[in-house]
Amino acid sequence: MIRNRILIFALAAVSPGTGMAQPSVELAAETALRGNAGDASRLLARLSPDQLQANDQSFRQCMVSRFDSRKPEPLSSPPSDPFVRDVLSAYQTYWHSALRNPEREPLARKTLGSRLMRLARIDASNADQPALRNLSSAEHQTLRTLSFAGGGPGNPGFELPSYLDLSKRSAMQDRQASEQASTLDALSPLLRQRLSDLGYYSIERESGSLRDLILWGKQTTQLQQVQVGNKPREVTVVYLDDVYSLGWKDYATCSRNAPEGWLTTTGSLYVVVGTPQAIANQTSSP
Repeated sequence: MIRNRILIFALAAVSPGTGMAQPSVELAAETALRGNAGDASRLLARLSPDQLQANDQSFRQCMVSRFDSRKPEPLSSPPSDPFVRDVLSAYQTYWHSALRNPEREPLARKTLGSRLMRLARIDASNADQPALRNLSSAEHQTLRTLSFAGGGPGNPGFELPSYLDLSKRSAMQDRQASEQASTLDALSPLLRQRLSDLGYYSIERESGSLRDLILWGKQTTQLQQVQVGNKPREVTVVYLDDVYSLGWKDYATCSRNAPEGWLTTTGSLYVVVGTPQAIANQTSSP
């Protein structure tokens, strides 16, 4: 870690005449993609904007502005639904903390789990709370099929553990749930179903050293012929639009390294059409 930081600041201190500005920018992007946007932004801050091309100047300005702050900036193009906004905000707060200081990732992850657990909690006494009012049978079964000591869904006497009874938990029990039930994995199907009910699509997964969220509002599926070697092949192509999040690597690099798509294990091709930046531009245009 110390050696990496010495290298970063040594490269950043190179004078404009040495022609090292571009490699330093690329090193900053690579550093951010390794999960350390804090060091990346400090590297960029030591570069003179006059050394950089226009796109690199924008990258530098965004990175320094974003990660110099202890708190993430407000969502530039937030989803219209408050529950969806809160889920996205929880993830961006987690990314921001973990990327500024990678050593704080475990604590930031626990905070993310607790925050998502609170969002998923039933609170009938507050009608304005953006939370799940009732668990569907599928959601309830998801909780029941988790592995717990002393019983399971095959046991007629099986009861949902108190720390996952969403109607009876206290703040302390929320924290216990985070520690006892692999909260993020347990909540993922519930959040995905709730987001789907609200008209959104999502992918939650582990990606590198951080928990990831990809979130979009529209998709179009088509069967298309593509050339694979010398043979045409019919492939399912899913076009994603109204994309609100492309994951932590996109956030860590101010969209410099945003994914353009991915191929699933089933052979479907997902292609990004409407990016977060495009949505922001549409929102701000007259």
